[in-house]
Amino acid sequence: MLIDWLQPLTQYAPNRTTYKETPAINLYRNQEQARIDVQLPGFIAKEIDLTAEGDLITIRSQAEEKTDEGQLLRSERQFQSFERRIKLPFQIDESQVEAQFNNGILSVNLHMHENEKPRVIPVKSV
Repeated sequence: MLIDWLQPLTQYAPNRTTYKETPAINLYRNQEQARIDVQLPGFIAKEIDLTAEGDLITIRSQAEEKTDEGQLLRSERQFQSFERRIKLPFQIDESQVEAQFNNGILSVNLHMHENEKPRVIPVKSV
């Protein structure tokens, strides 16, 4: 009976994936550059692979359980690998991609390719 009542509410919510499959991101953009912030709690920088090509950013990681802590008595954390591909609405300059990882947040700074930036055209008076 409760499921019948909730069904109309769930029809408007898209199918959501879990964190294990797709880390959450925020994408910001201004006239010349963009930034992607990716939530990756529990990861360390050396576990993260980042590639940039054209208008596509790929972030992947293979997180592994650390077994050198002694006998495992209880395990509730899951260690998953992931791959996230982010297609951008513009071409980027791959040589100027910068990434920083701090407190579980990966910040990727992307500079737009020169032909993607708005061109300012001076107006001459005659």
